[in-house]
Amino acid sequence: MSADVPEIFMQQFWYSIKKVQGTDSYEFLLANEKCVVNVDVFRTILHICPRVEGVNFTDVPDDDTTLAFLIKLGYKGPLYKHTNMLVDYMHQSWRTLAAIINKCLFGKTTSNDKLCKSRIDILWGMFYEENVDYPELIWEDLAIQIDHRKEKR
Repeated sequence: MSADVPEIFMQQFWYSIKKVQGTDSYEFLLANEKCVVNVDVFRTILHICPRVEGVNFTDVPDDDTTLAFLIKLGYKGPLYKHTNMLVDYMHQSWRTLAAIINKCLFGKTTSNDKLCKSRIDILWGMFYEENVDYPELIWEDLAIQIDHRKEKR
């Protein structure tokens, strides 16, 4: 954890965060102040915008294209849908990059790591050097972690 963020704030964040009904936003307490954040706020916080002013982000591929991309990277394991994609079946260089993405977004790596669709889309954008909306993909990943945090306890 960063030395800049006191442990008490992180505990308060994870204890208080909840989805705002009917939206893609989440609210939480930080220093006893109610905060609401969504992908647009998150993108502003990260200060990431399209590389070319006035040009929209590139859409990420659909599931079939994602699977074809993984095969192009040399994925050798059984592959029926992206949720079954184990990092260990990738070639070493891609496995390393996937492990770094997992470590940065999830905080840990294990021998049976899987990549969710948003993390595969991050790889796709990096591979093809596309103008992908990385904050949206990171936000999607964070939202999944928040929504499923009670299942992991």
